[in-house]
Amino acid sequence: MNLLKLIGKNKKMKNENMGNTIFYYSCYVIIVLTIILSKFVVIPLMAQMFLYTFITIYIGSHDSLKQLEIDDKTKKSDNITAYDAMMFPVIGSAALLTLYFAYKFLDPFYVNLLLTLYLTLAGVFSLQGVFTTILLIAYYTFIKSYNFYFIKRESD
Repeated sequence: MNLLKLIGKNKKMKNENMGNTIFYYSCYVIIVLTIILSKFVVIPLMAQMFLYTFITIYIGSHDSLKQLEIDDKTKKSDNITAYDAMMFPVIGSAALLTLYFAYKFLDPFYVNLLLTLYLTLAGVFSLQGVFTTILLIAYYTFIKSYNFYFIKRESD
């Protein structure tokens, strides 16, 4: 039986009690503690990479299940077409070829500067999604209860 047909028949593949568990939140705490602890204690690199990879995959999988639940409520879904699947290797190859030629013909300082700028912007925009939820909770909990008024004073 085709996997897509199996998924189509079984709409209830996700866990009904899929709330945020203690393990989900402890993953964030473990990452922060590992980063802080690695500044003072030598932690083997392979252990750090395994820990970061495992936790990142777990958090991403958990968040994608939440997105699946939201998509079921709104009846909106993102599908990858066959054309998209064929274009992934082409676009990836073009990106790597461009990077190769950039290192080949440009000064490595400028290439590293562009890559640093690109990765910094990508990190800022990805963290924006995480901090938006935290800031919205803080806004509705603390700031929403206060009213701020800006008035123009008459000069004396």
